[in-house]
Amino acid sequence: MSPTPDCRAHRGYYGRAMPGRKPTLALVEDVPRDATIIIDALATHGVELDVVWLRSGTRAQEYFAHQTHAPCVALIDLELGDQVHGFEVLRTIRDNPATAEMPVVVVTSWDTKRHRELAEVFGVEVFEKPYKLAGYAPLAERLRGLI
Repeated sequence: MSPTPDCRAHRGYYGRAMPGRKPTLALVEDVPRDATIIIDALATHGVELDVVWLRSGTRAQEYFAHQTHAPCVALIDLELGDQVHGFEVLRTIRDNPATAEMPVVVVTSWDTKRHRELAEVFGVEVFEKPYKLAGYAPLAERLRGLI
């Protein structure tokens, strides 16, 4: 997937980031500790983003259903603590014309064959949550390529 129009807007004529403008990441993560680790890990690996933290699947569905402009990228945990699963959030994203083409990366502690099959249907990538900060380097590199 290519960057969304709003994501491209933070770049100058030559595709370089414009001073003072950070791309926006929509982070769907219900565990505060995990959200903090992800945000810190990305910053440690040189990916600076404005983060919209959506703390539940329900909140994420509401947010994406009403968006008229997509964030640069979404990072979604699949196993959310409320009644809404991460794949239901993905369906909401893909059903909204404003967010349908937005790049999405799934992060999960439960990397299963079924998760990978569903991710393929939705056109998203899956990263297993690492146990160490250094393990976020591949995710940071991938996000850098999407923004």
